[in-house]
Amino acid sequence: MKNSKQTKRHEPSTLGLRLWTFTGAALLNLFVFILLLVYLSPLSYMIVTSLKTRTQLQDSKAPILPATPRTFEYQGKVLDVYEVPIGNQIRDLALYDPHIKYSGFIDPSNPNAGVIQWTGYYRSLNKAYTPQITFDNYIQLWKTIKYPHV
Repeated sequence: MKNSKQTKRHEPSTLGLRLWTFTGAALLNLFVFILLLVYLSPLSYMIVTSLKTRTQLQDSKAPILPATPRTFEYQGKVLDVYEVPIGNQIRDLALYDPHIKYSGFIDPSNPNAGVIQWTGYYRSLNKAYTPQITFDNYIQLWKTIKYPHV
């Protein structure tokens, strides 16, 4: 007599196996890609740093990518440009009269408007930078190191 409750062996479907194989391969590739990025990050940092100017390397608030600080010439003086919060916006203004508690700025886009008074310590502001790649470090290296001539 046969038992009405026959035990069936549960076989995995081919769709489930293919899905598991794809997911496993994708996770392995993602892990290898992240490991490769971590491994190569010092090399990319070295290349980006070699394209920066000395001024940018010395400024702790400078952007990560190569750039040069913006300046503005006003009445024969070269002024540094800072990102100054005024109201609800941040404006790029040239530092004209620096003080500890307040400072005077000139708007480079409208210098005839006069001095703009800003309350605060100007050293707490970020300098404005313009993206610029420089190869001066490579030129200096080429001139400094004596390569053998054949």
